Amino acid sequence: MFHLGYYWWLVGITNIYQNLGDLTRSGDFTWRV
Repeated sequence: MFHLGYYWWLVGITNIYQNLGDLTRSGDFTWRV
């Protein structure tokens, strides 16, 4: 049975990665190691 919570977690992670990508492309975000 498909777990709805896992689906929303996956969607959230995807959105986070997309937001990070937008920040890096715009140059407003700098990676700090």
